[in-house]
Amino acid sequence: MVRYAGDGSSVDDPIVISNVIGHSEAIQAEYSYLSRKLGVRGTDWELVRQTLLSLNDRWIDQMDIRLVDGTEMTLFFDITNYWGKFG
Repeated sequence: MVRYAGDGSSVDDPIVISNVIGHSEAIQAEYSYLSRKLGVRGTDWELVRQTLLSLNDRWIDQMDIRLVDGTEMTLFFDITNYWGKFG
């Protein structure tokens, strides 16, 4: 079962995904998290930009999101544990 820790509000408290096998499964877990938190992609929210950050030996996925009401938000995922692992 995929697990999530952290609130994702900053690079200092990113969402950490665990219990995934590799990069592809982790990406699916990121979008699953966003859908559970924000609703249906394309209806309730849209991804404006996804940026890969390298910070102090960590890889962080920055997700810039726009909600249907125009509100913009950014969530951060720490992808260090599965970055570059395909399996």
